[in-house]
Amino acid sequence: MILPSLTLSGGCIKRLQILLLVTLLAGVFLLVLNLLEFLALTDIYHDYVSPQVILQIGGNPGALPEWSAASDEWVIVRLSRFTSAAYLLVALPVLFLCWRALQKPAGPPTAPQK
Repeated sequence: MILPSLTLSGGCIKRLQILLLVTLLAGVFLLVLNLLEFLALTDIYHDYVSPQVILQIGGNPGALPEWSAASDEWVIVRLSRFTSAAYLLVALPVLFLCWRALQKPAGPPTAPQK
């Protein structure tokens, strides 16, 4: 099996807590990025002018102002889509590990070694 087996020992619980915290923080970051993506897509909807459409109607796409390409907004959209996929690839295994760790019964407590 690719995923390591987890028991509810102290070290594994600490590692699991760190993974959960990182996943939670990444989720909050992704939420902010999704808000930025929404704002960027709204701006693209209002400002973007396709050079191909201008050519089809017989216009000169070189005469368009630079902001009509909405290049910064497209960067935000691409970044948001990439990070969403990366987050899912990381969050799903972390959630699976948490689920699997919670399914295992806790063993008897062991005495600390001296």
